[in-house]
Amino acid sequence: MKGIAAFVLLCLLIGSAAAQGPLGGPNPPNEQRQDAQKPESHKGEAKTPQSDPAPAQGSNKPPESRADQEKRQETAEAEHLGWAKRAIADFIEFADRNDKVIVAIATVLIAAFTVILGIATVFLWLATRALVRGADQTAERQLRAYLLIDGSGLFIENGIASFKMRITNAGQTPANNISVRCFAGIGMDENSVALTEGEGAENIGSVGPRLYTELRENFRALTVEENQIIYGRKGAIYFRGAIKYVDVFGKSQTTNFSLYFGGRDGPDPNHRLTSCRSGNDMT
Repeated sequence: MKGIAAFVLLCLLIGSAAAQGPLGGPNPPNEQRQDAQKPESHKGEAKTPQSDPAPAQGSNKPPESRADQEKRQETAEAEHLGWAKRAIADFIEFADRNDKVIVAIATVLIAAFTVILGIATVFLWLATRALVRGADQTAERQLRAYLLIDGSGLFIENGIASFKMRITNAGQTPANNISVRCFAGIGMDENSVALTEGEGAENIGSVGPRLYTELRENFRALTVEENQIIYGRKGAIYFRGAIKYVDVFGKSQTTNFSLYFGGRDGPDPNHRLTSCRSGNDMT
C-alpha cells in the first residue's frame, strides 16, 4: 500500500509540474523539493482537480497591438474627461443652488478690492507728488545763485576807515536785485560791540554765475584811542551785514556776514578781514 500511495503522489507531483513549468517541462529540483516538503493538508488539496487551471508561468504573452494601445488610451482619456464633466456639472449645480450667496460674496469682495485699490492709488499719488517736489527742490538747490564774500579788507585813507569786499556768485544762475546792508563798530568783544549802520547799497544790479562785484563801504575816521584798541590787541573793528538778492526761481535769498580786523592776534599785515565765530550763514 505504501508503494502504491507513493506512486500516486509522484504522479500528482509530475502532473502539477507539467501544468506550471515552462513549455511543459519539469520544475527545477529546488521547487520539487519544496513541493515534497509541503504538509499533508497541501497534498490533499493537490489531489482536487481544478476546472480552470492557471496559465503557465513560462508561456510567452503575445505583445499588445497598436490598436489595443490606442483603445486603452482612449478609454483612459474618456474616463478622465468624464470625471472633469462630472466636476463641472457638480459645480454648476452648486452655483445654481447658491447663486444669491455667491453674488453677495462676490459683491463684498469687489467692494473691498475697490476700497483697497483706491487707498493704494491715494498713497501712490502722495508718494509721486513728494518725489516730484523733492526733485524740484534738488534742481533748485543745484541751479540757484549763491552769493558769498570771496575777499575783504580794511583800508584807511585820509584817516577814514573803509571796508572793501568782493561779492561772488558761486551758483549756476544769475542773482538779481542785489542789495547790501552794512554795520560797523569798535569794541573788545564781538558780542558786546555797538554797531552803526553804514551807507550800504540798494539794488546794485545782477551778478552772473561765476562772476563777482566789489563793494566799498566807508566807516569813519578813527580816534587815537580806537587805533590803540585795534593795534594794541585789546579789541577789533567789526563789520557785519546782509546781502539780499532774488534767484531765477523768484525766491528771495540772504547771505549774512560777520568779519573783524584786529583782535587778540593783532591786525592782519595784508589788511584782510577775518570771519567771526558766528553770524556767517546763508539761505
